[in-house]
Amino acid sequence: MSTTKYDIANIALRTLLFKQAISDFTSTPQGIIMGDVYEHVKVAELRKHSWNFAIKKTTLTNNDWVTLTSYAVGDIVEYDDTLYKCLTAHTSGTFATDLAASKWEEAPAFTEYAYIHKLPLDFLRALQVDEDVEAQYEINSTHIESDYETLKLKYIYEAAEDNFSEEFILVLALALAKEVCYAITNDHTRQKELEYQYYQKQIEAINIDSMQNPLRKIDNTQSSWITSRL
Repeated sequence: MSTTKYDIANIALRTLLFKQAISDFTSTPQGIIMGDVYEHVKVAELRKHSWNFAIKKTTLTNNDWVTLTSYAVGDIVEYDDTLYKCLTAHTSGTFATDLAASKWEEAPAFTEYAYIHKLPLDFLRALQVDEDVEAQYEINSTHIESDYETLKLKYIYEAAEDNFSEEFILVLALALAKEVCYAITNDHTRQKELEYQYYQKQIEAINIDSMQNPLRKIDNTQSSWITSRL
């Protein structure tokens, strides 16, 4: 059976001695409090370590405009050597028609690099990039800029709950419990206890995860991957 966000929230609530399970983040006071912090805490915990279950590799190409593609407000594309910013969410047809319909506006040349690569939608943190572009790229909120037309990217992604390891589930549950403890129990002492338990469990979980895929020295004659700036 797949793990859900409510399963993890209920582990956190049981840690706070709440026996009644929740099935949503809207029906009970403790559910509402948990729902207010869940996504933020989950993303923060995923970013803290290179969890094996949350690693992906992909190859990014230059962010050229493409027809029959969904674009969101703020997306940056290149068309005919000019940068454009999306003003209206849409599925592209022909560029001239979309531009005339005010779906795009010309964007200022904000980058010193030759190419723009759109980051994956599930991107959280970069781990590695191509060997040849060390110190020759820049990561922004939605894209990577570089002088290379293609980039190999290894990154932490926003994994779904049913992909979480057992160790991470317990870490996340304790992180949630310590985050909402005072709001739900009004107990500072219990909150301090949970902070200690969380840090101990985090160390244990990271050690277990690291043993499953230990770091290896990279052979530059065989690998195109290098550790990026964290």
